Amino acid sequence: MYTRTRNLTVALAAGALAAPLILSGCSSDSSEDADSSTSATATVTETVVPGGDGGGTDNGGGDTGGGADTGGGSGDGTPAPGAGVNTDGLDPAYINADSVRAWATDIAAGDTAGMTGKCWTMPAGYVESNYTGAADRIVEALATAPIQAQDGYVWGADSVTEVRVPWAEGESDYACPKVDLDGDNIPPDSVVLWTAQRFLLREQGSPVNPADTGDAYPLRCAYSQNPVEPGVVEDADPEALAIVTHDRDHGKWYLTTTGARVDMSVENGRVCVAGVEPA
Repeated sequence: MYTRTRNLTVALAAGALAAPLILSGCSSDSSEDADSSTSATATVTETVVPGGDGGGTDNGGGDTGGGADTGGGSGDGTPAPGAGVNTDGLDPAYINADSVRAWATDIAAGDTAGMTGKCWTMPAGYVESNYTGAADRIVEALATAPIQAQDGYVWGADSVTEVRVPWAEGESDYACPKVDLDGDNIPPDSVVLWTAQRFLLREQGSPVNPADTGDAYPLRCAYSQNPVEPGVVEDADPEALAIVTHDRDHGKWYLTTTGARVDMSVENGRVCVAGVEPA
């Protein structure tokens, strides 16, 4: 079950910033800012971690904007160290802000095991290196106002630490953002390999998670479409994938496995399968 949230409105001095926190997944796609008005007050959503049998209900108070959320408490309404999510300008038609808050709560708690289980759209090692291993940097990024990009919403855009929530992740109950820690926005090889493995397993009828469907999490490229040969896919070994060559600067990777070559690309910020052909 995911952490639930309770919404509070707190008066702030004009120009003040609320403390932040976060959650970027898994891969996803689709299309694309909104302005926030200046005011002497800001809406703050307070994340509350349920304690015992208690816990608040999620009212989605920050979906339409209104500054950063504060950290969650122990279930009695008392704020606890946590991460706030700046929701200024978020359009609820494109993103479920509560999904980001849920992830941010786990980031604040350092719950590597919990996030590994929930973020199956990412390779397991990614959670430790790019989530809990960069929690402080993520908190700072989540305090900034998000912008709308081609592939989703981005916190900390154009900074050394970017938290990017793809459309598919933002529409889920628990977002697993992409977290870039060096400012180059080049996905690590582990994400490329995991995306290819998910695709093969899905096409073979054994997805890594029952929710991993083509409608919910598109993995096929929209523009770079080489053939995907069903017979080759069926015989391919998802566990034996290896990168044989790449052009990372241009978002291209070439993988091989049993009897198959898998071409991978980056489109609109997401890793996708360009084609699967005989090796």
